Amino acid sequence: MALQDQKDAKRNSDQVQTELDKKPEDEALKSRKEAADNAVAATERAVKKIQAQQQTWNDATDETPAGPYSLGRTQMAFWLFLIVAGYLFVALSIGQYQGLITGDVLMLLGISGVTGLAAVQITGDKAAGRASRGFVQDILSTEDGPQMQRLQAVAWTIILGGIFV
Repeated sequence: MALQDQKDAKRNSDQVQTELDKKPEDEALKSRKEAADNAVAATERAVKKIQAQQQTWNDATDETPAGPYSLGRTQMAFWLFLIVAGYLFVALSIGQYQGLITGDVLMLLGISGVTGLAAVQITGDKAAGRASRGFVQDILSTEDGPQMQRLQAVAWTIILGGIFV
């Protein structure tokens, strides 16, 4: 009987040892599984957040534009950009801030501003009902199609801008 008790005790201790040996593996597997589950959950949250941002962006870009691009406004913005960029370039390059904006530069800016405002006043009502067809096509054409005088205005604006630079 003592021999049987020893065998049973040995078997029980082997089972206990086996259980003890398995537990660290089970704990390691469990912790790895939890880490993987957390990573999956974090990824799903990130995907949902990105999808919400994309939906917000899509909602904002689905709005219809106010109308076609304006040649007058484009010229006004072009000259304003050239004058400001030129002033900053010279001012930062040589450190001279006074005397850079001459009367001629102000006159050029004034002409482009008056032209842009006049174009807005003249074509404001006509352009309101028209949808944009793209930047280049909008500035080169009217509701009747492409216009040679608009092409000339764009070409001379670019040429004179290059001379100014």
